[in-house]
Amino acid sequence: MAALRESELAGFLKSKAETAAGLLVYGSDAAGVAAVVERIIRGMAAGGELRRFRASELRVDPALFDEAVRAMSLLGGRELIIVEDCDDSIVGSVSALGEVAQGNFALLVAGSLSKASKLRKFFEEAGNCFVLPVYEPKPADILQRVTALLAQDGLRLYPEAEQSFMGLCGNDAALAQREAEKLALYMLGGKDISAADVIACCGAQGSDDVDAVIGAALEGDFLAVDRALSGFGEGELRSLFPMMASHLARLQGVRADFDSSGSIEGALRNARPPVFFGIKDAVSRQVRRLSLEALMEIHGRCEEAVEMSRKMPELSMQIGERALFSIAQFARASR
Repeated sequence: MAALRESELAGFLKSKAETAAGLLVYGSDAAGVAAVVERIIRGMAAGGELRRFRASELRVDPALFDEAVRAMSLLGGRELIIVEDCDDSIVGSVSALGEVAQGNFALLVAGSLSKASKLRKFFEEAGNCFVLPVYEPKPADILQRVTALLAQDGLRLYPEAEQSFMGLCGNDAALAQREAEKLALYMLGGKDISAADVIACCGAQGSDDVDAVIGAALEGDFLAVDRALSGFGEGELRSLFPMMASHLARLQGVRADFDSSGSIEGALRNARPPVFFGIKDAVSRQVRRLSLEALMEIHGRCEEAVEMSRKMPELSMQIGERALFSIAQFARASR
């Protein structure tokens, strides 16, 4: 086994993936994990030779994975087998990886895994498998990913445009990914991206729906939560909670500064990354209304919703809605 860093992925795909049995990509940064998976697909299955499974399918029929790993591709070469939403419950189902001398390549995708995780331990101890943890990104890491994504289309951000973009996205890697993709389409055929381009294309409009749900929940407005959720699908609701957790982490920093300085304007001004002007009033209101302890409690409920949705993906919609109304109730009582 060898643990890979994201920076080593390109080298792995060139030299080691041909002989490796599988790779486990895991981490709490959903956007970062998705980006790594996309790079692997482009590097290993450009011709479309891949099969996807959800972990829930393997729990029902463990033989599916064994058959997929051992099956010979009609086009020759190795097929890419992707298993999503993995957790410790499928360790027995993927044990074939340690038995197949040269089968297809298995890519397992998981959320956050502790050191005690059986799935993580299996991959770490298997001599022909690799693990790649994706850690919560720092602002500099997010900007590096965005820069690389835009560079694929021959685009680059001016320094002031970088500042505007990061002011919009902050530590929210998922939002940064979506806004960068939108910006690439907006600038199609161009080259240099200015701050004006970022504001014109992105502004606050890319996160209006998410901001509406988060804001309604943190202000304890049940009716507004219900109204804002009406247009959300299952995937959107599942991705909302990591974004909400990122927002709450920022609020905690601002609230701690506010508690020590007594100045909300100073706390907002000192926030790093800067608070985007489009949400500054909402952030100020949320920080004034909720104590640091309350914000930490809500943050914990967010992370619990993320974890439960990963364990029971078939109930993610119900889990998400229940968590939001629970947060709204707590926020109302805590004001």
